[in-house]
Amino acid sequence: MGGREILYHKRSISSRDGFKWAKEGDGSPSYINVPLPGQGEYTVTLSVSDNEKNTISEHFNISISDPVAIIQQTPEKGNTSTTYSFGATASYSLTSRLKIYTWELFDSEGNKLDTLQGKTIKKQFKKP
Repeated sequence: MGGREILYHKRSISSRDGFKWAKEGDGSPSYINVPLPGQGEYTVTLSVSDNEKNTISEHFNISISDPVAIIQQTPEKGNTSTTYSFGATASYSLTSRLKIYTWELFDSEGNKLDTLQGKTIKKQFKKP
C-alpha cells in the first residue's frame, strides 16, 4: 500500500459560554451530529495525525442563529421624501414557523425611531 494514512483524530466543539464537547478516535473521522445548547458562536476543531507523525489541526468558527432574518429594501437609495419598503418574506426558521415580524428602526446615531409589525413595511423618513 504505502503512503500516508490517518491513524488518529480528535474533534472538539467549544463556545465562549463554556460549552465543550470532544471525541477522539482511530482512523479517519466520520460525520458527527452534536446537539448544541443554543444559539451563539462556536469553534469546531479537527486534528488528525498520520503514520508519518504529521499532525494538522483546523479551526472553524460557526454562528448558530434561528430564525434567520433576510431583509430586502427597495429602493436602495433615496432621500427624506422617499418611501422605503422593507420585506422579510425570505426569512426562515429551522425550528419553528415564523408568526410575527417585528421591525425596530433606528437613526444613524442609534436612536429608536419606530417599532412596526408585519412581513413587509413601508416607511418614510423625515428629517426632525
